[in-house]
Amino acid sequence: MNPPAPSRPAAGHFPSGDPVTHARALPYARALGLHWQDVGPARAGLRLPFSDRVADARRGTVHPLALLGQLDQACSAAVFAGLEQPALIATLDLRVDYAAPPAPQGELLCTAQTTYMDASTALVRAHAVCVSSGATVAYASSAYAIGAHPGMRDREATVRQDSFAPDPAEWAPHDSFEQMIDLQRDGDGWVMPFHRRLVGAASLPSLHGGSTGAAMALAAVDLVRGQCPPVPALRWLGLSVRYLR
Repeated sequence: MNPPAPSRPAAGHFPSGDPVTHARALPYARALGLHWQDVGPARAGLRLPFSDRVADARRGTVHPLALLGQLDQACSAAVFAGLEQPALIATLDLRVDYAAPPAPQGELLCTAQTTYMDASTALVRAHAVCVSSGATVAYASSAYAIGAHPGMRDREATVRQDSFAPDPAEWAPHDSFEQMIDLQRDGDGWVMPFHRRLVGAASLPSLHGGSTGAAMALAAVDLVRGQCPPVPALRWLGLSVRYLR
């Protein structure tokens, strides 16, 4: 059973009015299965239950790159929760450091806090823990531009009402997180086909920063496996994604 919907904090402005509606408007958040845990002034918490679509098939745990999406979403939510007036935001960069592997089939809780905010910039720190043990599995830090958003021509954040309804393709069965991302080798590079389930801003629509970062990281791992066979079990230590436009 999901926890009660959080009340709107004293400060904070989410594009679609409140945190829960905002999350429903993000197909990638729905596809991951993210749930609100907590929200307050400049603070947000999100739970990531274990499921096949977020699984690392080799280990039976939440995939580190599904966790990347959870951290990215929680960090942006912490910025919205700290706004004194409505504004658009754009992610500038996201750094994730992995502390320990998640527990097998374990649920993860991510808590993010905005540590600095002015009229144009916000800095956020976050960490994720295993719900069953309380052990920390990852840390994150992120920077945001306030008053900007890719593809938007004005400062009004609009969300189409029809974007709230889940697309059946978002919930199609997937055996692993890598299958849900659907990265494909194409000559000397890789292609991530556009799927609605990978979208972050449904009103544009544009890909979620978490799905974009995951595609880049999966391509890097595929390159390592292809150049250095056989590769022993890889352990994720950290990654940094810089968003240019």
